[in-house]
Amino acid sequence: REVSNMGEVYKGSCTCGSVTFEYVHSEESKPMFNIICNCHPCRRVNNSSNGVHVIGVPKQSFKVTAGEELLAEYKPLPTFYRRWCTKCGTGMYQGPVEAPFYGVFANNFEALASKNPHPIPALFQPVAHINVENSPLPSLCLAGALPAFKDFPAPNGSNEMFKLE
Repeated sequence: REVSNMGEVYKGSCTCGSVTFEYVHSEESKPMFNIICNCHPCRRVNNSSNGVHVIGVPKQSFKVTAGEELLAEYKPLPTFYRRWCTKCGTGMYQGPVEAPFYGVFANNFEALASKNPHPIPALFQPVAHINVENSPLPSLCLAGALPAFKDFPAPNGSNEMFKLE
């Protein structure tokens, strides 16, 4: 992490290092969400049976600093996209086309990519599991200290907590 006159700069990259990015965190550009998503598309694209850690960073505070030409895009829906490095296959970020944020896969940040990132900086600690109703392993979502929402917290979802039946 670096500090600039704009705020704290957090850097990240794909696995091979060909695509790099920066997120400038400040009072005006705090993450919009920091969650572990258990929806089928997130789990499938990241080859995970349990959730995927995604941080919603405001678009104006995020930039690809190298390798933008190596990013490919897939749209499973006309309103949603995913971008990844064509060289190593690392998923970089995703989100609704019209959203004011990029859903950056948290493990791409240098702060989490080290062999032993503990303690995880507070900025990168997820606050909830979402879409737990779609998880094949909901008991793993409920085993930790994070709240587990059936779909999404309010105002975008039911705000209903997931319960094993």
